[in-house]
Amino acid sequence: MRKAIIGVDPKTKVCDLIGTDTPENRSEAEKMGLIIVPSTIEKAREWGFKVVDDVFDLVPILGGAEAMPEQADATRKELETDKKRLDWLADPNNHIGNVQLPVECVQKNLHSLRAAIDCAMGLEPNELLCGDAATKEKT
Repeated sequence: MRKAIIGVDPKTKVCDLIGTDTPENRSEAEKMGLIIVPSTIEKAREWGFKVVDDVFDLVPILGGAEAMPEQADATRKELETDKKRLDWLADPNNHIGNVQLPVECVQKNLHSLRAAIDCAMGLEPNELLCGDAATKEKT
């Protein structure tokens, strides 16, 4: 069974890169900002340029976490650590840490820091938020 990687674009959720699992291909995927999913060549070919709703949807198709225990454990630990970080920031009783987000996004999402972050992530880089939340100026 030959090892491969699938590189998933986190924005478009398209499997953009399919290749053998080499340091060069991993480096290229990292430079492209892709999420790297270990696979076999045979399974990777099936996923070329398809849209993946959730990267973890690939896990059972690629042989499940049992097929890649070290990678699955590392990914799980990374996600748990990120969740703890975000939970700490989102805690209204946290008076130490803070996050700077566009005012419009915070005002629309006072109920959830995660929702405010999602809002900010959906903005185009060239959009400036000015005074009134409905006013957007293109640069």
